[in-house]
Amino acid sequence: MRYLQDIYRDLANDKNNGIPSKEDFLTKLSSFEILDEDFDSTKQNFPRGDGGMSKFYKYLIGQISYDQLKSN
Repeated sequence: MRYLQDIYRDLANDKNNGIPSKEDFLTKLSSFEILDEDFDSTKQNFPRGDGGMSKFYKYLIGQISYDQLKSN
């Protein structure tokens, strides 16, 4: 949810009327390499709790790459 707020703010600033479209969001979100299986709790890509949420957010904003995410 935190990331959605970030991209909403960015997209709204880019729009004349301030209202991003569904396609604007899809364009932003479709660029991620992450797969459903990356959320498997046995792989520990995202530990439960605040640590996992923080790691996921860092991936979304580009502070860590997909390869770094997978290497734990």
